[in-house]
Amino acid sequence: MKWLLILSFTISSSFARCLCTATVEGKFIFEETVGNKISCKDRIMSANLNALENRSICSNKEKSFDVNWSCAEKGQRVNSQKEESFSCEELRGMLYAGQLMEAALYTTHLTSAKAVTPKVADKVTCDNQTPTPVAPEKIILKAKSKEDLKQSLETIAPVKKGLISEIFDSVENGSISLHIHNDNGAGELIGIYGGDDVGNTHGVKFTISKALGESGYNITIDYGSTLHTNFTTGSVEEEWEDEEGNRYATQNFIEENIVKLIIEKEAKGEAFYWKAGGGVQQLNKSNSKGALGVFSALGNQNAWHSAFASAIPGSARNYTNVAQEDDELGGFVDLKLGKRFTTHSSDTSHGFIDGSVSGRATGVEDASFVSAEASMNYDFKLNKDKVARASAGVRSRVYVDGSKTHSPYAKVVVAGKQYEVGFKYEFYSGTVPEYQNALPENFVFREELAAKEDNLWRLYVKYKWK
Repeated sequence: MKWLLILSFTISSSFARCLCTATVEGKFIFEETVGNKISCKDRIMSANLNALENRSICSNKEKSFDVNWSCAEKGQRVNSQKEESFSCEELRGMLYAGQLMEAALYTTHLTSAKAVTPKVADKVTCDNQTPTPVAPEKIILKAKSKEDLKQSLETIAPVKKGLISEIFDSVENGSISLHIHNDNGAGELIGIYGGDDVGNTHGVKFTISKALGESGYNITIDYGSTLHTNFTTGSVEEEWEDEEGNRYATQNFIEENIVKLIIEKEAKGEAFYWKAGGGVQQLNKSNSKGALGVFSALGNQNAWHSAFASAIPGSARNYTNVAQEDDELGGFVDLKLGKRFTTHSSDTSHGFIDGSVSGRATGVEDASFVSAEASMNYDFKLNKDKVARASAGVRSRVYVDGSKTHSPYAKVVVAGKQYEVGFKYEFYSGTVPEYQNALPENFVFREELAAKEDNLWRLYVKYKWK
């Protein structure tokens, strides 16, 4: 929690400065020079969280408390203060979410496959005796029954006990969305841009989300499949053509399939938000048609490329997929915590900065990571029924094996009352994590010929209902 607040304070401090003061029930809390009113409110929230942690507020049965505060520009003290009410339950949720995130970052390196594999005890052995393996503890998300699922959600979600159970069956609003991404596309056909078709080259994702009553929380079921590939020789020179101009090649593949259940606090206005989830992560290396056929990334690529090649010979390669052994399967926990800061607001437009940190602790070897993301966003009305959002941001990710990726991006979203369409372009750079290297482990120069990160485009469509 502290590093998120420090990050948000750093972002806000680039604006004009003001003297931030706050009191509760006439008692002086603090007086500090900060960047602007947004920074002042963020500093107040930080003080509230510290006070909650020290049990100096919300220690009895009160549901809320009032803070009187002011932000005097240019260091000029003013007598008038604004009064703002804070919810004890909301503050507890923020505090618990921060504690969950810190725990996830602390345990990331412990929950990789290397850590959950039995290890040799660190002791001296005699008479050529085999050391006894010692298995470390594991994190388990129970989901054998509906009641187990409710109990598990209450464990990972920073809300009061019983709330999820009360509203689990009474969801009212929801959405369903389809996401696809690729490092090639229609642009290649007209010579604008063409990816190398290896590495993170293709992906699909389906998401179903429902609101948990009027609580501001959502429950989401998310299935995603991403394809990581490389030519069997590590070079595109193995490609060949037939007399009609159709292109052919053989490729190694790793299909990463993830199914997860997510509880999230909605990101609305100038507020903290969070996501907590868990599920199963699978690496398919053996099924050359895709773990779920056309609904998974490899099967979808086969159908996609076949359709393009049939329509325009030579526009896409036809691949022969080479299966490998050692499929992997592991459970994981995902956590994300973010904060939004308003920079501009009017009847027809709204601007804000969004900053977040996230992490995944998984049993799949080398797949655990921590990540940070920041973006600048501008919303505006197109007409009475449609709005649009333009965003520019950057995301950085560090994996447990030390590899790092960096991704500046641009994004445009258009939304109506029942639909939403978004397009995102990402400029990738960095080092591919070990678990995404599709070349066999005994491949000569495996690290040197590993696929490089490539630019990606992402498209999604969403339908919403009440």
